[in-house]
Amino acid sequence: MITNRQFTFKLFAIAIAWLIAGIASVGPVPVQAAEKIWRIGFLSVTTRDSFHDSFFKGFRELGYAEGRNFVLESRLAAANEKRLSEVAAQLAKLRVDVIVARGTQATLAAKKATATIPIVMTGSSDPVGTGLVASLARPGGNVTGLSIVAPDLAQKRMELLNRVLPASRVGVLWNPTNSGNVNEWAQTRAAAKGLKMSLVSSEVRQPKDIYRAFRSLGSQHVDAVVTLTDALLSSGRTEIVQLASNSRLPGMFHLRDFVEQGGLMSYGPDLHHSFYRAAYYVDRILKGANAGSIPVEQPIKFELAINLQTAKQIGVMVPADVLTLADKVIK
Repeated sequence: MITNRQFTFKLFAIAIAWLIAGIASVGPVPVQAAEKIWRIGFLSVTTRDSFHDSFFKGFRELGYAEGRNFVLESRLAAANEKRLSEVAAQLAKLRVDVIVARGTQATLAAKKATATIPIVMTGSSDPVGTGLVASLARPGGNVTGLSIVAPDLAQKRMELLNRVLPASRVGVLWNPTNSGNVNEWAQTRAAAKGLKMSLVSSEVRQPKDIYRAFRSLGSQHVDAVVTLTDALLSSGRTEIVQLASNSRLPGMFHLRDFVEQGGLMSYGPDLHHSFYRAAYYVDRILKGANAGSIPVEQPIKFELAINLQTAKQIGVMVPADVLTLADKVIK
């Protein structure tokens, strides 16, 4: 005869047996996998500024948080282009998951340093002409990203300058070590020829050249100054705007930031938006996309900015029909 105690013990034994059998059939309970931590390389010839911040704003909005699912390996050449190759090689040696490169020179240095790590270019001019990609639609290789120069950009800038100030002699600040600038310089010369403008070349290879460049332009009696699209010139915008103001020189600049700091006018794509969009490219690559198969994005919106305070200070009257075209007017 089975007592109540024996019956209870048997039920307990059966339950334990069922539990063991169930665990054996299911296998070990999986441990929740830790979130992968990506290593993002950031390469630039300049120091970190608001453009870099625009990229990280976009990156955060896509769900990335530094220290939680990515770490940043930032390499800045401090306006020393000769150091770019060295710091690009450092990123390649670290085997980061992707390199974000600012501008044409940084992207070329990154591409030279590695043929396998995906590279996202930001603010690059003429990526096909400089050999960064095979084509905009099918980049090939390990480089993709955003271009900020359109074929008629130089023409439009010179036309707008001519409408505001019929200048016969224009000084051009450009960086001959930037292969994208070399192409843009040729386009600017062609545009000036059609408008019967004479150009005075003033080369800027390093920050200290900015002051020398303005002394040269002053001695050659130019009527206005134009900057081409270059990261080194962008980082020196405070000095350039101040020197232009001191010389009472009207300026046509490649970034709105120049106008916000006191330059007369600018025409070009929104570079902050380009950096913001670069986060989307990095996200796609981290999710498995091949860099060489992602089309390069070209700017579709260009903005004209005019500083009327500066116009008044240097004695320039901006025509009403040009003002109506402006996306931003500082009064």
